[in-house]
Amino acid sequence: MLLLISVLFLLSSASMTFAIQALYQLVFKEKYTSLSDFCDRTELAWIPSILFVLSLVTFIVYFANR
Repeated sequence: MLLLISVLFLLSSASMTFAIQALYQLVFKEKYTSLSDFCDRTELAWIPSILFVLSLVTFIVYFANR
């Protein structure tokens, strides 16, 4: 179960970044050259980073309890 949760956190961190980028481009009509450019200019890089850390922690806990 924890392995599934860690995979979901990992997938959501990637998809959330792309979704936020798409919303910003639609709402503010700004174009970003890359994903890192988007994260630098909007300062929203912490959201997928936190989800990635949660994924890593749950993955470690899963294998520690195995």
